[in-house]
Amino acid sequence: MGCTDTPGYNLPPCPACPRCSTTVSKHQKNCYPEISLPLFENLTIVQQPVNLTTLAAKFTEKVIHFIHYASQKGFPFFLYLALAHMHVPLVLSEASWNPSCQDPYGTYLKEMDALVGQIKDAVDSTAKEDTFLWFTGDNGPWSEKCDYAGSVGPYTGMWQRKKGGSSAKQTTWEGGHRVPTVAYWPGKIPANVTSPLMLSTLDIFPTLVSLANATLPPNRRFDGIDISEVLFGYSSKGHQTLFHPNSGAAGKYGEIQSLRLDQYKAFYLTALRNEYRQSLSYMVVVFQKPLIDIFHRF
Repeated sequence: MGCTDTPGYNLPPCPACPRCSTTVSKHQKNCYPEISLPLFENLTIVQQPVNLTTLAAKFTEKVIHFIHYASQKGFPFFLYLALAHMHVPLVLSEASWNPSCQDPYGTYLKEMDALVGQIKDAVDSTAKEDTFLWFTGDNGPWSEKCDYAGSVGPYTGMWQRKKGGSSAKQTTWEGGHRVPTVAYWPGKIPANVTSPLMLSTLDIFPTLVSLANATLPPNRRFDGIDISEVLFGYSSKGHQTLFHPNSGAAGKYGEIQSLRLDQYKAFYLTALRNEYRQSLSYMVVVFQKPLIDIFHRF
């Protein structure tokens, strides 16, 4: 059951973001909010055209039914839910719609929070002690979507914006791929604890495999690690090194663009060495050739 992005159905459709204003962008005449995209459940079309104002509620309804059914039958279950929130188009339900709203992203975020809360309530009322909830984002805001994109927080990358760049989605700067995650498992994961450790979404798969008392295939190589001990509060060791491939902002897809080693982050750049080094608030190593040893070299 799902929905995909459709050409022409973006709000806003991608005009340049206003530089000195927080005014919400208006969609243009050639951006049609009524589309004939079908909604599938497995191989069956259950709605056409899809009503995006009720899509999130349909997701939640299916999830809650699935949780209650598995609990009643005593079945163990794995559930992956990718909500349409917080991606464009930001289409609010009728209950959340406010024509005078000046913060569409914030309103949409509150709606997602309520939907996730309903799912958590379903877990708490059925298998609270035996269910692990893992909630995370996948990337930073899509900067060209202006007020519909969210915020990069303190990772503004102003040095790059002056040259037409961005520190947001598709970049390997902090605003592009540093995202929050929330782990919830009463009795297993300590409550009200935050961690500064360097972790990755690559860790989700090996961690869940470990919690299921299974093993990873020995003939495969996995970049992620089992972080269950970190989640349970027994370990303070995350990744020491992470490689970040380019995802469209510069160069070829998949090529390594930056390397993180402990508190350092190195980028493969080819010019403006002095400007970059002076403009950033944390250490960036700029190099012409592959990095060998940043601790001894710098």
